[in-house]
Amino acid sequence: MGEYLFTLVSVSLVIGAASFLISHEERASRFAVGALLLYAVLFPIVKAAGNIDFGSVMSPPVLDTEGGEYELVAKRALEDGIRDAVCEKFSISGDDVRVTAHGFDFEKMKAQSISLVLSGRAIFKDIEKIEKFVSSLECGICEVEIEL
Repeated sequence: MGEYLFTLVSVSLVIGAASFLISHEERASRFAVGALLLYAVLFPIVKAAGNIDFGSVMSPPVLDTEGGEYELVAKRALEDGIRDAVCEKFSISGDDVRVTAHGFDFEKMKAQSISLVLSGRAIFKDIEKIEKFVSSLECGICEVEIEL
């Protein structure tokens, strides 16, 4: 920062001294003085911006497809989505519903079966209506269990 200010002050003094020697009526001389001052102000900023590595900031993290992270994230999203839909439809607390997708197919975004475990106050809800609702989502065959 000190180097930047020193350069800026030095160039300003040189421009000021040169402007006394040049007549103010010449447009070219005023333009040259202004351009030189603008260069002195902007050059260090452009130089500092050129040293920033924007690649690490702008590129999203890459998931490892070998370890099945995409599939795991998609399976969790499916389970969370079903849980949220059931909780909203039947006015159940999210803590009282546990969803597990079995035989998840990443390509079709479906599961062979989906098991819902109801606990707490959710055990008093109509299990058949919940099974029909989840089956209507076409994400897999639904089985509802009660946990006491």
